[in-house]
Amino acid sequence: AENEAVEVAEAVENVETAKKPEVKVKKAKKAKLIKNQFALKRGGYSLAITAAVLAGIIIFNVLVSALADRFNLEFDMTSQKTNSMTEENIEFLKGIEQEINLTFCANSDNYAEYMAYYAQQYGVSENASNYYNQTLKLVEKYTDYNKNIKLDYVDAQSSEFSAITAKYSGETIGYGDIIVSTKNGDKEKHRVVGFKDIYAISQDDTYASYGYTTSTVSGNNIETALTGAIDYVTSDKIKKAAVIMGHTTSDYTSAYLSMLKENNYEYQV
Repeated sequence: AENEAVEVAEAVENVETAKKPEVKVKKAKKAKLIKNQFALKRGGYSLAITAAVLAGIIIFNVLVSALADRFNLEFDMTSQKTNSMTEENIEFLKGIEQEINLTFCANSDNYAEYMAYYAQQYGVSENASNYYNQTLKLVEKYTDYNKNIKLDYVDAQSSEFSAITAKYSGETIGYGDIIVSTKNGDKEKHRVVGFKDIYAISQDDTYASYGYTTSTVSGNNIETALTGAIDYVTSDKIKKAAVIMGHTTSDYTSAYLSMLKENNYEYQV
């Protein structure tokens, strides 16, 4: 009996000993499973947060784009406000009730680059990209202040440009010119704003002693030229002026006559 009791005790001990590693393995598997579930939950939360942030960014961009289409949200950070319109011009544009079409004979992506080449026919060889880029920014603002003003860029190498030159065959239209037009019934009234209307050109006599001079772009008249053209095509009044020339060998009236033209006067010398 005593031997049998000892054998039973040893058998029980062996069974318990054999079970311990199995218990440890089960506990380890359970701990790993809990850890994986926690990592999965944490990863799920991270994905949810990331998705929510991305959705928020997309919604924000859509709202900003929608507001930008309706309001002018661009801010001029230049010290001299070189990319801003005058208040007088803004008020004038807001009051336009007719539909105005601005046909910009250029590609907005490379306007400054091509204009630098085009300006050489006027003797301008120096880089004036700051003025050319300023023109782009100011022209695009016209549509911000009045939805009746439509702006279209037409590539000078396209068939559309060929159709435009054919339509306005009486005009000399070149790269960078802006055609301002409006319709009154079946009749269209237009004006072409060209390079010399937009940019002030100054003569540089630095190399005059060598027998030649150069020109530089010294200013930007885009607001005066473009708004003057809009005023011309929308007005049914004709303003006339007579200019009496003096007996002089020099012509001092060219700047004055340009001012009359910009303000839509028909003048006779």
